[in-house]
Amino acid sequence: MSTTLRITDKNSHMIILHLETGQSNNRRQSLIPSALRCNSGIYRNVGFWNYDPLAPTAANASISGSITTADGQGIRNARLVLVNSSGEMLYAQTGTFGLYRFDDLPVGETHVLTINSNRFVFAQPSVILNLNEYLTDVNFTSEP
Repeated sequence: MSTTLRITDKNSHMIILHLETGQSNNRRQSLIPSALRCNSGIYRNVGFWNYDPLAPTAANASISGSITTADGQGIRNARLVLVNSSGEMLYAQTGTFGLYRFDDLPVGETHVLTINSNRFVFAQPSVILNLNEYLTDVNFTSEP
């Protein structure tokens, strides 16, 4: 029975050392596929570990809230425009209870949300939102 020890050198090449004979078999093939190597030589995606603490996730989030009168009644048919950092516009309209929602928005972007209604005036009709997670209760209340 042959006893061997498998080790890797600083370049992640496998070296097999035969303990009985003292001979080594240096295999120059890297254990880490080249597709997983960075130019800096740091391995970022090895096996099932993938640790990059500052990387944004690929997940999407939503923005939702309500549009109400000063006495708390929902305003229906109010129009909302959401503009992202590249200038793309999304539109929504409130339902019977004054609720709205924008879904499937990429996180890590800045958005400007603006409310418009023919019958009501808002003291602050636009807000700037940094979308890093789901935003709920982004509410607008009309002036009395």
